[in-house]
Amino acid sequence: MGAIEMDMKNTMTVELPSAPHTVKRFDEELELLRTSILQMAEADQAQLERLADAFASMDAEAASEIAANDAVINAWELGIDKTLEIVFARRSPHALDLRLLLGCSRMTTDLERLGDEIRNAAEGTARIARSAQRLPASQEKALEALFRDVLDACREAVEVIRTLDGVRARALMKRRAAVSRSAKKALIDVIRAMECSPAVLLAGLEAIRINRALERAAAHMENIGEGAVFIAEGNDLRHAGDAEEAGNEDAEKP
Repeated sequence: MGAIEMDMKNTMTVELPSAPHTVKRFDEELELLRTSILQMAEADQAQLERLADAFASMDAEAASEIAANDAVINAWELGIDKTLEIVFARRSPHALDLRLLLGCSRMTTDLERLGDEIRNAAEGTARIARSAQRLPASQEKALEALFRDVLDACREAVEVIRTLDGVRARALMKRRAAVSRSAKKALIDVIRAMECSPAVLLAGLEAIRINRALERAAAHMENIGEGAVFIAEGNDLRHAGDAEEAGNEDAEKP
């Protein structure tokens, strides 16, 4: 595996030595936890950046390496979860501290699932690169544009985790709509290419899987925004869109 593995292995656990229950020590533990989650987010970003390059160059070896690195991100999640368990047991947090820990737990879960989608897209990229088939240039460009949109959202997600800014987090949540539009356009282009040329059928199927993985990745970034809003404001926005839609449907009923 590449250099990213070494970086993650060095930082994927947070050491919390036994210490008296003091405000200063608790603050230090929370800061260590936030730093570890930020580093996990940066690792996802680095994975996605490498994958965008691997797709553009159809580098099967690089894509396979990226997919393999997901195991390290999974281990990182386990390390952070263990740290959270220790903090909950040792400190019995409440109020703002409890909200921070709950929000961090949610974001860690979505960072791990984001890593899974990056792995899925990497595996699809490797299969296309190793096959004799290629999508038409215009379809590859549409997918490259989707990669850019998702990568921009990922970079912003890292900054949201860094700052825990509620306004910025809400703006991140809105980025999913733009990604969905790019994904829909890329999907239509790929399907049309498959209809016009059965010779690209296998490559097209892999491209569809990549498309779906990237769109799901954007959904996890939206969730990260929700987690940051919860920490910053105390507002739980999960399923808020579903509730609003249900309310609109009720209002339309006679």
